[in-house]
Amino acid sequence: MLYDRYHEAEFGRPNLGTYLSDLYHRQSELIAVFLCADYNAKEWCGLEWRALLDLIKQRQDAAIMPLRFDNTEVPGLFSIDGHVWIGDGRSPAEVADLILERWRINTGQSGTKPTATAAAQPRIDLTKLPFGAADFLGRQTELQLLDDAWSDPGTCALELTAPGGVSKTALVKRWLDRLRAADWRGAELVFGWSFFSQGTGDDRQASDDGFFSSAFDWFEVAHDPASSPWDKGKLLAQAVAAHRTLLVLDGVEPLQYPPGPMAPWSARISPTSAPPTAPGCCTGCASSAPGPRPSPRTIRS
Repeated sequence: MLYDRYHEAEFGRPNLGTYLSDLYHRQSELIAVFLCADYNAKEWCGLEWRALLDLIKQRQDAAIMPLRFDNTEVPGLFSIDGHVWIGDGRSPAEVADLILERWRINTGQSGTKPTATAAAQPRIDLTKLPFGAADFLGRQTELQLLDDAWSDPGTCALELTAPGGVSKTALVKRWLDRLRAADWRGAELVFGWSFFSQGTGDDRQASDDGFFSSAFDWFEVAHDPASSPWDKGKLLAQAVAAHRTLLVLDGVEPLQYPPGPMAPWSARISPTSAPPTAPGCCTGCASSAPGPRPSPRTIRS
């Protein structure tokens, strides 16, 4: 799902218009266009529409799904063009169902998935994760590894470790897209965080304060702010284990291998401190580095 608030770090760049056009043209399976009276007046919507007109020119109109709040005239869209009318108070869940149904039709999966309203929807916050690499090919073995880990009740933590720049984050984001398309496969809570902005070199920042503060608020965990990082990690692990939870941690090197004589941070948060039957799962991405590794019940790739 491409939503600008999910990708603030990625979109903070010059020539964003060119970058977005490439996303529309080459990296989107379905583009849901929400049309209203203000659409023609907004600059970024105009950029989006230019890209969509080019897709229509290339006879890729199946990749476009217009949704209308009103009957505003949009250049290049005519009365013979189909759309979904959402201007009569349709709920967000209904609209989401229609978009998912169209995506499944496009990908040959029509009729194989439950609708978004068929079951209670999980609480999700992945806004702190980066978008990942622009290009992504293959990796079916690793994607299957993630699928198997999520399905295996005996796996509570999975660590992806590899040299920097081999698209570990892109792999996890692609897997999250697959999980979203499958209605999250039973997840009740999905929370993501990236430590990448704290650096990966010798001058990296080894602070977990921001993460714990946000995570405790999101998981609604009562805690003493003055408690030790170890106690905070144990509390959060218990909160993760209390539900069918997916916790995704990206770029954990600054804390896993902090500068100076500091203990590895990963041991603080590992759900291995929870009972073996706990339903939560933690997925982490880290670049290869020497040093201590997290203990038991962790799969590495």
